[in-house]
Amino acid sequence: MKIELSAFKITQQIGEFFVAKVKADELVNLTYSDVRELQEEREVETYLGIQRPLNERRAKEIQEYVKNYDAAFPSSVILHVDEEYINWDPKANKLTFEFEEDLSPAKILDGQHRIAGFMDLKTGKPIPEVCNFRDGNEELPFELMITVFVGLDLPEQANIFATVNLKQTKVSKSLVYDLEAYTKTRSPQKTAHDLVVALDLNSKSPFYGRIKRLGYKNDSTENLTQSMLVEEFVKLISKEPMKDRDVLIRKEKRSFSQFRKSELEKFPIKDGKVFRDMFIEDKDESILISAMSFFKAVEEKWSASWLPTSSSVLNKTVGVKALFRVLRDLMQEYLTENKTTEPVRLSFFENALEKVHITDEYFSQLEAVSTSEGKIYNKIMESYKKV
Repeated sequence: MKIELSAFKITQQIGEFFVAKVKADELVNLTYSDVRELQEEREVETYLGIQRPLNERRAKEIQEYVKNYDAAFPSSVILHVDEEYINWDPKANKLTFEFEEDLSPAKILDGQHRIAGFMDLKTGKPIPEVCNFRDGNEELPFELMITVFVGLDLPEQANIFATVNLKQTKVSKSLVYDLEAYTKTRSPQKTAHDLVVALDLNSKSPFYGRIKRLGYKNDSTENLTQSMLVEEFVKLISKEPMKDRDVLIRKEKRSFSQFRKSELEKFPIKDGKVFRDMFIEDKDESILISAMSFFKAVEEKWSASWLPTSSSVLNKTVGVKALFRVLRDLMQEYLTENKTTEPVRLSFFENALEKVHITDEYFSQLEAVSTSEGKIYNKIMESYKKV
């Protein structure tokens, strides 16, 4: 097999390497042997004494992401190729790979999951409908950037691998969600972000001044992360938020796809997406009022536990996550009887929590560990259903 690419030669302290663009199917053909080895362990991981196998779930997530209208991979996939498989023509600025069809020559130093997203992991072959996309009536190849190192020994490959993969600064999820404020297109993530910001800034909100925005804590009362709350709202809106986002973008751009429905799908109330219909009908205010009403009822019912200075777990992450599950169940009950997208008012939640016979003392006895979430949820709902 022969693959020819236009490229640039770059010179740095480490030596020379090449930067090029490549079609997704060509990149799969260059690397599929290494991707399949990643399902176990490769030389470079063995040398470094680490295990970093391919995460098939992550590869499938990327495969779904590639189908989105605004899918983009602006950063480079980093490869290493032995000298025998590559030729550089400096006059034409051409980089040519030549190899046997059943033995791809490139080792992946960074970007294995991106490549796997374009590949059938069982056969190692490119997936045509993912490697190409439609722009109007025209079918175009999905292209990626690659950085190619040639003829490095194993310690040099390991050094690049470790630098790129083991020393990256993790971006705060809260910061990522906060960037949703700058997007114009509606999505479950943007709506959830807007709801959390409203709960944080409204002086009458039970969450006023309690939410840690952008991943940083500015006050001792900010003990709930923005990202946690956004994710809890998204769970009550969507089964697949990225797909929903793509449907809405494509609808706005009038660019439809074989992979996506033209409208958002409705779900039965029993599926637990209790804010779904409100979201579909653009009634975010109904979601906000319903959520605020529920947590206001919680604040009234367990006022001592809800105080930001309390040692109770109810006002901490595990408690709030349990309460979102209670909110889901109570909303399911209400919406089963009342087919509406209007907000659920405070009185309904107050009446519901009156049936729960649990004191503040119970929440003070629990530890702020993940298992407490299930205990709190089960205790509240068991007490509620006894009446």
